[in-house]
Amino acid sequence: MSSVVNRVCSFCVMDGSNPAIEFDAAGQCNCCRDALQRQPYEWWPNVQGTERIDRLVQTLRAHGKGRL
Repeated sequence: MSSVVNRVCSFCVMDGSNPAIEFDAAGQCNCCRDALQRQPYEWWPNVQGTERIDRLVQTLRAHGKGRL
């Protein structure tokens, strides 16, 4: 078993058993880096998020009205 497989991300629990995993110099995996870069655009755990979800639900309901 190579040492890459035994390596674990410094931020999450991902290890080197995933062949697509890459670690940076700080030991953080590419999955965490990607997720943290997307976070401001995809995760809103506050009133702003609730409002966004409510608007999305309203849009989907209006679009789907009368369809089955």
